[in-house]
Parts: sequence; structure tokens; C-alpha cells
Amino acid sequence: MRQRQRASHAMTSVNGATNATHGAAAASSIVWTWRHPRHGTLQTVIEAKRVLEYRQHPKDREAVFNEIGALPEGVFERVRIAATRALHVDRATHLLMPATDGESFECSMFGVAPSHAESVSALSPGMRKLREAVLAARRQAEGGRLAWRSLGGRIAWTLLPVVAMLLVWLFHDWRESNTMLSDGRRIESVVIERSGRDGYDKQKHITVQYELPGFSSQTTRISEFLSAENWLAAPTGARVSLLYHPTQGVFVAADIERFQRQKKYIVAFPLALLSAAFLALFRLPKYRIGNRADGDEYVVDGDAVVADDKDMPISRTNINLSRLLWQDVR
Repeated sequence: MRQRQRASHAMTSVNGATNATHGAAAASSIVWTWRHPRHGTLQTVIEAKRVLEYRQHPKDREAVFNEIGALPEGVFERVRIAATRALHVDRATHLLMPATDGESFECSMFGVAPSHAESVSALSPGMRKLREAVLAARRQAEGGRLAWRSLGGRIAWTLLPVVAMLLVWLFHDWRESNTMLSDGRRIESVVIERSGRDGYDKQKHITVQYELPGFSSQTTRISEFLSAENWLAAPTGARVSLLYHPTQGVFVAADIERFQRQKKYIVAFPLALLSAAFLALFRLPKYRIGNRADGDEYVVDGDAVVADDKDMPISRTNINLSRLLWQDVR
């Protein structure tokens, strides 16, 4: 009994600021609270026309506010009826998970004393129905799987522009290389200079000399599409077969042909990203992202927090992956 009292006092002290943040709102709304002694609280505030969210981690000095979204007509009334029955009929203690985890739920409305639990292994029937109504209200307010607040939607919206740009780039290069192969003229040349530390030097190039019918001898430096293999095979004095196009330039014929063959493998990368975007949309829509003013984020599953930047530094990397990719794209 003393241990239970100490646990209750600890949760109250950790989350007292959260209650104070929006205690005045309880008189005109339904407040559903998830509590955890180590991970803090998540409060879902259901008003007549919208749903709000207050998150407080034990490290937070004040609760973080996020507006989830608007509610359709009639949803608040369904939640209110479920809350009335649960608070006036099932005034029992309740807990979603076993007591060893310390997770509990609490509901208050219209000034009615909250129903709170800390050591019972299951929610009462009335509280179960109330939780289902609260979760349904959250889902309707949060929007679909394409919403930016959705983890799956955020990953998808981040990857899709990247996929589009890669496909446009591949199509552009495919069309140029096709034009070179179909309309270009094959000519023979002699390497008069080879520059670069090795075949993998980004500044490597070869200077070639060739003749076109009706023109004097031409000298051109080639670096675009030049592979390490063909750079190594082109010492000074070597003969190299070229593709000449009057508008696109001069290239090593073997490199254009190689690039054209590799296109079918390169296109696999944007297709893999596209698959990842659709996989995220269909496998991660239930997870929602909440933001803090300092940039930290947390992930919500239903009415509970499942990951928070303030718990594990690595979680920040996982949650913000889409944001970093988006910044790179822009």
C-alpha cells in the first residue's frame, strides 16, 4: 500500500505542470490522460469542435501543446456519453498494462473528479468503451495516412520528391545517350594527354586529337562519363573510339554504351525508394509525430507515447530522418 502511494505521488509530481497547463479547459472538455512514471504524460483534450494534445516528458519544465485537428459533428457527443458512463458508473481504478510497467490512464470531464488507476491490470468495461471513443476521435481529427503528422505520410512525402527527381534525371540522361548512339558519328582519335592521379580521381580527363571530314584537326578534352577503366586504357598515344554529336559534344564511345547498359540497374534505386514510401504509408499510418518548440519530437501510437527524443538520442535520428532528407532535397 505504501509503495502504491509513493508511485502515485511520483506520477503526480512529475506531471503536475501538465495538469496545471490546461486545468481550466477541463470544465468544457474531456481530458484523457496517459501516464507513465518514466516517460511522462500525454493528454488528449477533446472539445466540441477540435482535439488538442498536451505532452510532458519528465525532463520538460512545461507541457508541450499541439493541435491535432477538427472534429466532425457529433463525435464530441459520443465521447461525452462514454465518459459520463465511465466516470459515474465505473468509478474503479484501471490500467491498460500490467502494474510492473507503471502505465495508467485517467479521465476527467466537466469538473467531475478524475478516475485514476495505478495497480489494476485491465481497464473496466466502461473505461474500455471510453478509450475506444477517444481513439476514434483522435483518428478522425488527425487526418488520413497522407497527413504530415503521420509518420508514414511524412516518410512518403519526403521520398516521393526524391524519386521524382531521380526518375526525371534518369529519363533525361537516357534520352541524351540514346540521341548520341543513334545520331552521333563514330570517329577515331589519338590521346595526346592523360591527366589525373588515378582512374578514380574526380578531376581526371583525357585530351584527344581527331579529324572530321571537311575540317582540320580538332583537339578536345573529355571528362564527362569517363570511367576509370577507359581512363587507364588511354595512355598518351593510345587510339580511342569516340562518339561525336554536333550539339551534345564528344564522348568515349565505350563509356556511352556502358552507361546505357547500366540504366536498368540504376533505375532500381528510385524504384526501391518508391517501394519504401508505399510501405511506410501502409505499415506506419497509426504512428503520429508531435513537435516541440526546441525541435525535439515524439511518436504517438493511439493515446500513448512510444518514442521520444528526450528518452534516447538515437530516436531523434530515426524520427527526423525524413526532415533531414527533405532539407537535403531543398
